[in-house]
Amino acid sequence: MMSRALGARVASQLRAEPRQLGLLTHVFLRRITDSELVSQQGELSVTFSHVLAFIALPGMLAPLLVMPKYSYLATLPDWIREPYTWDDKLLFVSLSMTLIGLLTLFHWDELLLDGRDFSTLAALPIRLRTMLGAKIVMLLSFPAVFLVAISNVSSILYPVMAMPPGSGLGVYGLTIASHLCAVFAGGAFVFSAILAVQGVIATLCGNETVRLVVPLLQFALFLLMLSFFTLAPRMLAGIHPGDDRLGTAMGLFPPLWCLGLYETMIGGGTAPVFGILAGRALGALSLSVATVCLIYLYAYLYKFRTIGEARRAEAGTRLRPPKVAVWLFESLLARTPFDRAIILFVGKTIRRSHIHRLILIGFISVGFMIAFEGLMALLAQTGGPRDGQRTPLLAMQLILTFFVLVGLRMVYAIPAELRANWVFQSAVTEEPRACQTGVRKAMFYCGACPILILLFPAYVVQWGWSEAVFHLGVGFACSCLLIDALLMGFTKIPFACAYLPGRARMTVRWPFYWLAFTAYGYGMASIEAWIMEGSAVRFVSAAAIMLAAIAALRILSVRSVRNHALLYDEEPEPYLCTLELNRVE
Repeated sequence: MMSRALGARVASQLRAEPRQLGLLTHVFLRRITDSELVSQQGELSVTFSHVLAFIALPGMLAPLLVMPKYSYLATLPDWIREPYTWDDKLLFVSLSMTLIGLLTLFHWDELLLDGRDFSTLAALPIRLRTMLGAKIVMLLSFPAVFLVAISNVSSILYPVMAMPPGSGLGVYGLTIASHLCAVFAGGAFVFSAILAVQGVIATLCGNETVRLVVPLLQFALFLLMLSFFTLAPRMLAGIHPGDDRLGTAMGLFPPLWCLGLYETMIGGGTAPVFGILAGRALGALSLSVATVCLIYLYAYLYKFRTIGEARRAEAGTRLRPPKVAVWLFESLLARTPFDRAIILFVGKTIRRSHIHRLILIGFISVGFMIAFEGLMALLAQTGGPRDGQRTPLLAMQLILTFFVLVGLRMVYAIPAELRANWVFQSAVTEEPRACQTGVRKAMFYCGACPILILLFPAYVVQWGWSEAVFHLGVGFACSCLLIDALLMGFTKIPFACAYLPGRARMTVRWPFYWLAFTAYGYGMASIEAWIMEGSAVRFVSAAAIMLAAIAALRILSVRSVRNHALLYDEEPEPYLCTLELNRVE
């Protein structure tokens, strides 16, 4: 009887395992597609829909933008026309690698078991292999959905333009297959490579080391993913079919490997080095996938079994700052308890929340790439920075502070734990003006000051102490102006109000945002260069105008929150606005 009961129990567990696998896969996918950060009155999946549409848009527009080029190339022989298609094929490959890499980095913590998995699944009668299988299905579905969105239109339109004139359906089908294989191979390589790196870190490093290394690694990977797209147009400039550079240093550029796979599959034999690049693409993809299969499994099991101990160990270890730093912070930087609470809350939330940290890292990476592109253009034109070419160097500081402060303002609107904002609703009695003061100090001390201080030694070496100090003062003044402009009408406690997607209206307002960035980054740098080349009268006049602008913008910022209560939940605008004409008093 006992053996029969045991057999029946085992059989029931085996029958329930496929259903558990499906439910867990659904839970893991919903964790990525849905968001717990939006307003309770909004649609939970709206953010995922916007991301999917945003990712699909470049693949739809790119074939239309290059269509005039191929109307001219259709009149040329195949051996002349083929090299002119390389840059476009490289564009599609690098676009897929960049987008998949950025999405993988954004969902960094969802790829491995986290605290929610341990807290909820460890107590349930679910086998570890079932959880592992559900995670694997989710990992396979995650890049596949976005790769289909990236390549669905381009894989149909672009082969029509790229294949030789007069080709039949067989060549068209081969070109479509080559396009899809190259795009999917590039995205799969980036996805599996990031997974492999994550698995290595989770396996070899301790918890304290991971907390220190992961933000720096994410920043480096963000820059690498952006470089795939920004450097791709330059890689093939001046390259002919027999150029040796394709097989040497340039052959280390991963998007070129997938370009070699693309050309090899369609039979592009004008450059034999493409066969070598295709071999590198297949070898790198196989190596990354094999690494994931080996070390990701071990890292998965290790992380799941030790996450409880790691939490207990983390709870028992706390680092205390030096007394001098505490005195400096309380006496000079934040004198009121409310200001200190806001600054500490902002710093700890960004340090502990991976979503806020990754969004901020993304903004910093974009600013760094734009500043780096300007510096490289300056070096390429002049051979080095000169006195007459100050503007690009002056703009670097302004560009970085712009993206850091805008990134902070962006993450302020995203809650850390929406269901816990009742603590602020019951405890905070200050007016929005006091809250805005603390938020302003947090943006200045946590955002602008680190960038300005880190860049100051480089400007001292380049121009000397006097001009470096002047440039530092301009950076502080411009940062104050930008902070007041960003906090206009801000009546929230950071990370404590529901996020309502679509309020920024980027599809309509992006020209104004780009104009504001250009005026702040390059316009102010040009004015500063004009002041530095002039007399003391320019300096005094500019200083007076800057101080007046700071005072005026500060007054406007303070007045914008007057007579307003702190906001804890944003509600979407109603679809139907009534004028209440039939209302009887």
